[in-house]
Amino acid sequence: MVFLCDWTTLTSATLNNLGINVEINNPLIEWSDSCLTGIARIDAQHQGLVSGLNSLGYLALKQKFNAKKFIQELDCLIRCFSEHFAEEEKVMLNFEYEEDREHRDRHSEILKKLFNLRVKVLITSDFKSNYLLKSLKIFKLFLEDDIKVTKDISANSKQSSIKAE
Repeated sequence: MVFLCDWTTLTSATLNNLGINVEINNPLIEWSDSCLTGIARIDAQHQGLVSGLNSLGYLALKQKFNAKKFIQELDCLIRCFSEHFAEEEKVMLNFEYEEDREHRDRHSEILKKLFNLRVKVLITSDFKSNYLLKSLKIFKLFLEDDIKVTKDISANSKQSSIKAE
């Protein structure tokens, strides 16, 4: 996954400080086959989360920030993350993933950050896109880690089934 965006409203210096690659007319996060985990349901959910993060990114960058629309999209993304985490936690349990507890804790942390972002948007009338972009970058980094963990689980489950044969 690559963090990209149409950054017409921000300066190059700001973007460089955020560690973001400037590419015009591209999504914030670009999906590629390297993100595939081998678990179709999880892959579809990951793609949906990438799409949701991209939608939020575009809303954050609009010249005239629409908090109501942003909150609607964020609420949808929170539901998607919650459903994905529940599904992934079942997979971790089924395959007796060793780092299950730590990863579930990260799920809780991400949901808290999403809810905190929601509260901040609700109480702040003059919202700055830099804060939103930093938040989205955190979620993007988590998603990359999440994909890595799921690939691990998938690889270990295949090895277990090979050993059992």
